[in-house]
Amino acid sequence: MRIYIKGAPEFIVHKCSRTYDVDGRCIAMDPDQSQYITHDIMYKKFTSQGLRVMAFAYKDIPIDDWDNFRYNHNNF
Repeated sequence: MRIYIKGAPEFIVHKCSRTYDVDGRCIAMDPDQSQYITHDIMYKKFTSQGLRVMAFAYKDIPIDDWDNFRYNHNNF
């Protein structure tokens, strides 16, 4: 099951544990990368130009864990 979320970068990016590199490989995301994405890329480059910024993320969970995940997250 793939769950998607969207929202303000300062809330979404810091909850992420992985990202994609320039070659499209999924890699671990450390706090420095998280800070770089939210501060340097999104704020300095985009919001400084008056652009609105949103972040998107997803999480894959086993289908057997779906009901428990939903229950633990307020049934969405």
